[in-house]
Parts: sequence; C-alpha cells; structure tokens
Amino acid sequence: MNTPQATTSVSKPRDALQKLFENWANTSFDKGVDSFNEHGFYEHVLAKLDAKVDLTNDLPELKNLKPSVAKATVKRLIKEAAASVETAWELKPTVARLFRTTIRSNSDELSLLPCFDVEYKADTALGVVAVGVKTWRRNVTVTIVGAEAAVDLLHGQVVMAGMRGHLNA
Repeated sequence: MNTPQATTSVSKPRDALQKLFENWANTSFDKGVDSFNEHGFYEHVLAKLDAKVDLTNDLPELKNLKPSVAKATVKRLIKEAAASVETAWELKPTVARLFRTTIRSNSDELSLLPCFDVEYKADTALGVVAVGVKTWRRNVTVTIVGAEAAVDLLHGQVVMAGMRGHLNA
C-alpha cells in the first residue's frame, strides 16, 4: 500500500512570487484609486460647504449638523482618504513582517492618478530579494530582483506566512 506524500512542487518560485505580487499590486492599486476618488469627493464637498452651498438634497445627513461640525467631519474624512491612498500598498501583517516596505508617490501632469513606486525588500538567509511595484496611469509593473536561491526561500516563507495568517484569521 502506498502512502500519500503531502508535498507540492512549484516549478518556478520566481514566477509564483511574481504572480502573487501582481495580484496584490492590482488590488492595492484599485484600493488606492478608490481612496483617491473619495479624497477628491470630500475636497469637492468641502469647497461647496465653504461656498455656503446647500447640499442637504444630495447629503440629507447635513440637515442635522451645524456647518462647523459638517466642515470638521469632511476635513477628517479628507485626511483619512489621503492616508488610505498610501496604506493601500501595505501588505497583510503576517507577510509584512518579512519585508521592509518603502512607498513613494508623486504626481505626473500627464496622469490624473498619482504614480507609485513601492519597494518590498526581504533579507533572507540566502540574500536580499527586492520586489518593485511601479504605477503610471492604470499600468502596474512588478519586478523581482534577487538570486534564485533567495527568491525560492522567500517564496516558501511567504507561503508559510500566508498559511499562518489564514489559520489565525
């Protein structure tokens, strides 16, 4: 009688890691765009409130608020939306502990959306692996730089961290 072995083999850990980060990057990009749009919406609402435009038809919640409270609330929502544009690029805590993350953004006059340059850098026992994510307009590019052995080790660590996170959720 044969006993089953609970092993799996990924032919190319670099490709698997690439695909995983592409999925994460696209999800982060979508979340960032949503937050960016929310920020713009709240900026528009604040401008209307400053101009003393009656928004109660569009936002019935404002009927019960003093103008100063409404403005303070909208300003808080603007700050939260701006912060969530950046935090959209953070990894899940179980995986994030493997990486040092650097998030940079800038505006390009040719794009309505901010451009992001995100680097996830992991120090493994077999070397450093850097995963770069760059956006321009709606294009998202992911690159992985590092020795094959280090990428293979990191891939295993990411899989295990993901499993731990799934079991603890």
